[in-house]
Amino acid sequence: MNQIETIDKIQKVIGIAKRARKSIGFIPTMGALHQGHLSLVKQSLLYNDITVVSIFINPTQFGPNEDYAQYPRTIDKDLFLLSQLNHVDYVFTPKPDSFYMEDPLKSTRIHIPKTSTYYCGQSRPHFFDGVCSIVLRLFNCILPTNAYFGEKDFQQLFLIQKMVHDLFLPIKIIKCPIVRDENGLAMSSRNLYLRSSQKKEASYIYKMLKYGQELYQAGNTDVSDVKAKMHQFLEKNTAIKLEYIVFVDESNLELVNVCTETTRVLVAAKVENTRLIDNVSLRNELN
Repeated sequence: MNQIETIDKIQKVIGIAKRARKSIGFIPTMGALHQGHLSLVKQSLLYNDITVVSIFINPTQFGPNEDYAQYPRTIDKDLFLLSQLNHVDYVFTPKPDSFYMEDPLKSTRIHIPKTSTYYCGQSRPHFFDGVCSIVLRLFNCILPTNAYFGEKDFQQLFLIQKMVHDLFLPIKIIKCPIVRDENGLAMSSRNLYLRSSQKKEASYIYKMLKYGQELYQAGNTDVSDVKAKMHQFLEKNTAIKLEYIVFVDESNLELVNVCTETTRVLVAAKVENTRLIDNVSLRNELN
């Protein structure tokens, strides 16, 4: 496994792999790796000749009052975890000024109208522009055949897929299932902020989502009623503060009034000061 810090060097090794007609799998991360990240890497290792993981904490997706400075930085642990997987070829760890040589606010940004302003985009209007802008930069450096993203960040996944489609990028986006702790809590780097008691409380986010799924499976298709019952379930069991809970069509992320097999429930909530997101499909499947 080779760690590379400069754009010139990563482009050089990728160029050699491309000329040899090797397939390249890519997993962009912000570090603080957990089993969710590693599940994406394992998928890439199965289906690609070359696997590249990037670790870059992107400043442009954090707002002025968010946790950029406090975001977990665990590079030594991250490199160790990746080394244990056998044959991760390259770990790309660029410095911030590699991508933003001037004020990041003056750098080129990618904006996807409408959908990027929904849901997480309402409370974090900067967020998806920052995500798409850095992912496109990374794609241009790595030129992957396949790029792997988890379904936990479902709105982000949708927007990355749209960007790739709209800009005619020759990259296949592979979506991978959410990986959860034993109590159901979706794995996230921000879980490091949570105490044990908070993790137990946060697990009710998934319990609430599963409850909604069960209501649908029992025949309740009224979004308003299912949502109200989910709210009541969470309020009865926790002090978690919901930012939003929305029922959307998976194909376009538009709100729906009736639950169907293509409905996905997205939620954002705060456990004290830690913001968490999660989602489930209403289909009877593993989530």
